[in-house]
Amino acid sequence: MSITEPPQLQESTSEASFEKEVIKQSAMDSEEDFQDEYVPTQQGNSLREAVHIADSEKETSIFSSFKGIVVTTIALTEVGNGRVRFNEQDDNGLEGAFLKDISMVSDPDQVDEGNREFEATIVDTKEAMEIIKRGFGFENDDSSKNENDAIPLFIIHGYHVEPSISLKFPLENFKAQMKYYPILVMWATGGGYLNDQKTVAMNAADALSALVGTIPDHYFPKKSLLMHSMGNHVVFNGACANGTPEVEFENIYMVAADVPHDIFHKNPSESYFCRDSVSGNKAIKADNFWGLLKKDEHVKPVGKVYIIHNENDKALAGSCLLNKDHRLGKKGACWVDGWCGNHYSTDVIREDFQLYIENIDVSDQIFTGKTEKTEHGYHLLPWMIDIYEATATGGYLYYE
Repeated sequence: MSITEPPQLQESTSEASFEKEVIKQSAMDSEEDFQDEYVPTQQGNSLREAVHIADSEKETSIFSSFKGIVVTTIALTEVGNGRVRFNEQDDNGLEGAFLKDISMVSDPDQVDEGNREFEATIVDTKEAMEIIKRGFGFENDDSSKNENDAIPLFIIHGYHVEPSISLKFPLENFKAQMKYYPILVMWATGGGYLNDQKTVAMNAADALSALVGTIPDHYFPKKSLLMHSMGNHVVFNGACANGTPEVEFENIYMVAADVPHDIFHKNPSESYFCRDSVSGNKAIKADNFWGLLKKDEHVKPVGKVYIIHNENDKALAGSCLLNKDHRLGKKGACWVDGWCGNHYSTDVIREDFQLYIENIDVSDQIFTGKTEKTEHGYHLLPWMIDIYEATATGGYLYYE
């Protein structure tokens, strides 16, 4: 399936790459392209996609002018007058918090990414709700907008994405007239792909539980969730491992999901041996995950789980080699791995899920621009935001 008349792609900064060894194994890029696209970091063999900033002055101005609000599970230190500080080296804390007026304290010319310190103003839940209602996007407030139409879209980033990266996400692509208001969810990450997958993300259940406490239903009766890359792993394999977090979302968007392709299948593979805690117990986790989808008085979901996938995703090709299974963000939910009989079938999806899972194949998009080489970090591009907007209040996409 493909989206009819897809909008034209525009450039954007993509997320961090996978381990150097994984990218090399995927054999998708030449060594010359590989050297051009990635730069080393403090994480040993880990490499990151370059973020092309002209100079440190420009980089500092980006943070000093950040007008949105974020939710973070990173441990915070109070510095007085409602201000808090956090460092990219800090771990997740036990409480979630809304932040605004975020500025970078560290000199980016002197302190490497991954070690930088930030300062922000802490915001209570009521004020956060009022900020969301005042207007969408960062152009100006729209006082004519119906406050009841405000729908916060909580965006959980993927692997090894420090605040230095996430605070430069192109949130300006959300415009004032749109239904969704974007709210970044920053979780402590770093230390390499496998460490994030096995340790940091798997410990995110406590952090996500803390996050839930910051978005109560009586303040945010309407809300949706967007997870990118390993952000899907944080929620599905971390937060939903031992139960359903006490929060509901009208729509859930799984974009470039770095989780197994068969998590919603009737008979998912469980051949993980000693790695059950990371990717196993899929049926139980799927039940818990399904509890995140808001239900009506008849216990029917009011929205859907939208799975956006791209067959040409090179980063997930590397993840497939590393994890030894196909990834949801590359194949979609209906992929049947039959060796010589590979095919797609909706019949493999659990019957109670079938009406509420929509696969959106974006493989035919024209991915351009150096930072989009891996065709993985597309979740906040304008044509993707068009998809979110079309489905925000029960809209349907049309396929050919």
